[in-house]
Amino acid sequence: MATSDMEIAQTLFSMIPLMHSALIKPFESLLRDDISPMQFYTLIALSRCGCMTMSELACYFGIPKQQMTKIINHLVEMGLVERTADASDRRLIKVCIRPDATETIQAYREKTCKRFAEEVSALSAEEKSSLCAAAGILKTILPKLCDKNKY
Repeated sequence: MATSDMEIAQTLFSMIPLMHSALIKPFESLLRDDISPMQFYTLIALSRCGCMTMSELACYFGIPKQQMTKIINHLVEMGLVERTADASDRRLIKVCIRPDATETIQAYREKTCKRFAEEVSALSAEEKSSLCAAAGILKTILPKLCDKNKY
C-alpha cells in the first residue's frame, strides 16, 4: 500500500520536536560555551561548499545579510574564517574557512558522537539495529529534499 505525500509530510512534521529533543538540543548544548550553533553551522556550510560571499551565505541560511555579517565577524575574530578578495572580481569578498577550523569541526564531531553513543548505549540491540537502518535511510533521502541551488 502506497503512502500518500500528505501522510509522509505529517510523519515528518511529528518528528520535528523529537529530532530537536533527541539530536539538535544535545548537540547545540555542547557548542554553547565556545561557539554559537549558527556559527558552527556556518563553518559546516563553508567546509562543504567552499568559499562564499556574504550574500550567498545569508541566502543559504535564509537570514539577513547584517545578521550573517555579525556571525562572520565573530568567526574571523576566532581565527576560523577569513575574508579574501575574489580572484575574478576584486570587488567581491569571499569568506573562506581556515585550516584550523577543520580541527574545531572535528573536535565537536568527536564530542557529539561520544554524547550520542552514551545515549544509544541504553537501547537494546534490536533498537540499535533499527535506529542504524533508519538513520542510514534518512541520510540517503534527506539530501534529496534540500534545495541544492539555494544561493
